[in-house]
Formats: sequence, C-alpha cells, structure tokens
Amino acid sequence: MTLVKTASILFLCAMATLVGSPALAITTPVIDGRFDPAEGYTRGLPVILEVEGGKDSGNVLADDGMLWLFSDPVTSDLFVNFTQPLTLIDNTCGNNAIGWGKHVAPSGKDHKFRNLKGSDRAQFTITDGAENVVFDFTIDYISDSDSAPSGFASLGVAGKDGYVHSGSTNSLLAWGTSLDCNFNTLGYVLTEDSPATDEDYTENPDFPG
Repeated sequence: MTLVKTASILFLCAMATLVGSPALAITTPVIDGRFDPAEGYTRGLPVILEVEGGKDSGNVLADDGMLWLFSDPVTSDLFVNFTQPLTLIDNTCGNNAIGWGKHVAPSGKDHKFRNLKGSDRAQFTITDGAENVVFDFTIDYISDSDSAPSGFASLGVAGKDGYVHSGSTNSLLAWGTSLDCNFNTLGYVLTEDSPATDEDYTENPDFPG
C-alpha cells in the first residue's frame, strides 16, 4: 500500500498530427498515482515545502517534494508526477497515523480519512516558454464516487475539490492519485485505520504494494 502521497497526470500540450513520423522506442510513464523511477520520467525537480503550523509554532520546513516530468517526443503530451515528502503529509490515518497528533505534528492535529477525502487537492499551473499560463487546474485527491469499485476515487478536475482555472478541461487526458490507487487498484478500502507501520513507513506485509 502506498503511504506517500503522489499524483500523476497526463495532459495535452499540443494538438499536432505528425504525419510520417518514425516510431520511437520510448517508455512513457503509467498514469496510476504511483511513482516508479523506471517508468520513463526524464527530469526531476525539487519542490520546497513547509508544514503549516499553529499560531505559536509557525510554519516548519519539510523535506523537499519532487516534481517529475516527461514530454512525449511524438505527441508533445506532458506527463507529470508530484510526490510529497512524508515529513509533510502521508496516507496514514486513524489509530495507525504516523507523525500526527497533539504532541507530534506541528499542526497539533490528528489525521483521519475524512481529512484526506474532505479537502486534499493539488494545483498545477502550466506555462509556455514565454511564461504565459496555458493550463491551470486543481486536481481532486479522493472523493466519494458512485462509479468506483471502492466507492471512492479521485475525480480529477470535477467534484468539490477539482477545478479548471484556465484552459480546457479536455487538456487533462489522464490522472491518478496514490490513495485512489490503494483503494481501486490494490483493493485496500481502509476508511478508519491505515495499515500499521513504523516511523520508517516500513511496508506492512498484509498490504503489499
């Protein structure tokens, strides 16, 4: 089960038909909410993040997140994976939450599944070479879904937490988040307690993957 929070997306950067282009032997990333460095991402960029603390503690620096990119040389489609550090946020919740709680987390808050479902989202702003915004959207992390086998799914740019601020909804070709993957690909529908683990986030053998 994926304890780190990731979101992978694929969106259309250019509408172009490449007539007579030779087939290229390339590996394109799989859009499923899990990051695999062997999938074909070609550029990784650190993202500096902070934990939002309380009035007394203030914000606290977290480890860097990572933004991974791949541009398909044939279609010009752009693949993006954003991985947040476990020191900032994770998928652990309930009685098995790691690093949360009044005396542990800078925010002083516990971590419940409803916190992941109720408000978590990520905004991506895509610009061209002249720094003009071509696509600006917010992707939903996970929400109630009647169409998903688990009853929960990432709704992309729809639902309460998904938006398209600028650009076309049709530009988002595919997306996935780690909790959606846990629930609908791996089949671990855990809405109370995440799998028990330790401070190193060692994989629980009862929940492989």
